[in-house]
Amino acid sequence: MKPLNDPKIPARIVIIGGGSYNWAPTIVNDILLTPSLNGSTIILEDISPEPLKIIGELSRKMIADKGSDCRIRTTTDEAEALQDADFVIVTISTGGFETMANDLEIPARYGVNQTVGDTVGPGGLARALRSIPVLVNIAKHMEKQCPRAWLINITNPMSTLCLAIKKTTKIKTIGLCHELQGVLFIVKSMVGLPETTKLDFTVAGVNHFIWLLRLSMNGRDGFQMLRQWSKNPTPFRVHDQDVKEMFAPSTIDHAKLKIELFKQLGYLPAAGDRHIVEFFEGYLKDVAQTEFRYQIKPTSIKERGESWLAAMRAYVHGMLEGNFPLPHEKSTETISEILAALAGGINPIIDVVNLPNTGQIKNLPNDCVVETLGTISLNSAEPCEPIGLPGPICDLILPHAENQSLIVQAALGGDRSAALEYLRRDPLSRNSSNPKKMLDDLLLAHRRYLPQF
Repeated sequence: MKPLNDPKIPARIVIIGGGSYNWAPTIVNDILLTPSLNGSTIILEDISPEPLKIIGELSRKMIADKGSDCRIRTTTDEAEALQDADFVIVTISTGGFETMANDLEIPARYGVNQTVGDTVGPGGLARALRSIPVLVNIAKHMEKQCPRAWLINITNPMSTLCLAIKKTTKIKTIGLCHELQGVLFIVKSMVGLPETTKLDFTVAGVNHFIWLLRLSMNGRDGFQMLRQWSKNPTPFRVHDQDVKEMFAPSTIDHAKLKIELFKQLGYLPAAGDRHIVEFFEGYLKDVAQTEFRYQIKPTSIKERGESWLAAMRAYVHGMLEGNFPLPHEKSTETISEILAALAGGINPIIDVVNLPNTGQIKNLPNDCVVETLGTISLNSAEPCEPIGLPGPICDLILPHAENQSLIVQAALGGDRSAALEYLRRDPLSRNSSNPKKMLDDLLLAHRRYLPQF
């Protein structure tokens, strides 16, 4: 791939799930505000024509507003979208809210409570079984139509989707997640430092269960500052708190669980508490107690649909109709910078990335995808220096890293025994009163999306 500053080769950036009210407007806006991506063709692809048309119209309005040289195309034809692409960003939800409701409600009948249900536990398994074949098919189509392109995955469950692509294709893949950014914002808010505070840190783990192992803020020991704060905690605000209080209060990260774990283990989990809690066996056995103690509660699909999605849809239509201003600043997402660095349009950058483990975490298996800092440069994404997880942290992460292969095996081959073995090993799923019957019910409920079974 030649650098984007070669005017003869503009970038072709495809967004699979381009009708997403949540992701597509943000990604498009950030691309338009990334100078080295100017002149690119952005192709929005989605299986749903109606939202695709709306996002396409909004994207063209953004281009006109900014005087950008980028172009927008929309299509429901994946093959057309992928042809000669340079980058393919995947943001999809196979089955949508209907399937996600089953991911939560069926396990709850068997004693497994989940707060998100998109990464681990029975919900994470079911979501992976639906989505892995879809992502693998996209990657296989890329091998034929754009074999040199990068697949940028922001779809959950991040780790197992990236691992499946790595196991079945030669497509270059990076998984991107914004949980770390939110936690770093919280930490700075806790200790009263501005957003511009210079941070230096080491972070490692698996997606939604990464840990800050070292933290420096403006040259000071960040962990020591956190210890001092925790002795006499003062109120703090989280990123977008006003929006969340209005539309999705259950998603506000009060950080109580991560601070408790920090006190116990000396290292700080670097994801939202709603994700972290699902990686353990005990916290969600008593949902009322967990909500009382940590201000974490399960979020129903009804709330997600009636509050979150409705609010996002209203915001998009409001921008399109002129009732809300168009954004003129980049979001905190780093997708556009990743694209620019891969294309050689900017200097190499260091960011948190999900990549196959090739030794960047020395005491986790190679047959898994891990989340660490990586260096992104022209056509390259390489992990930074090797890390050895501290013993207690490794003990917590290792089962989840090992379980990735079972999920991928189950999804690719329709292997019920591998899926059941996963449920028996997964800490949260061990709360099930009948894992086999729970699995049977999940497979039956999702049979439309599981032809491999």
